[in-house]
Amino acid sequence: MVGGWIFLLIEFWVLLVLAASFGVFAGWIIWGWPRSIAKTPPSSIVEHDAKP
Repeated sequence: MVGGWIFLLIEFWVLLVLAASFGVFAGWIIWGWPRSIAKTPPSSIVEHDAKP
């Protein structure tokens, strides 16, 4: 009887850790992409230098 309860507690904690890990991974995918991928508009200095 005690062995069944221990198994249930271990299963509960393992599933909780898996769910938290999946949540962190999904959050990183949605909100955490590297900012270097985003394109920034050219500055006015670069535009001025390009047109003499």
